[in-house]
Amino acid sequence: MQCYAMLCGAMQCDGMLCDAMLCDAMRCYAKRCDAIICYSMLCYSMLCYSMRCYAMRCYAMQCDVMQCYAM
Repeated sequence: MQCYAMLCGAMQCDGMLCDAMLCDAMRCYAKRCDAIICYSMLCYSMLCYSMRCYAMRCYAMQCDVMQCYAM
């Protein structure tokens, strides 16, 4: 299960996990996850549990598990 249009800071990872310093261990467990965005350098374990996830965002410096809205 892969994420589509995954953005990690300045890097763009399409269809793959981002394993860089800006975004570490970003995972997609849903079938379709679009526009997963990490604005902070300390965002870990951003998980997507719903079927379709859009605009999953991390605004604070300390980011725990954020669940996206079920569309």
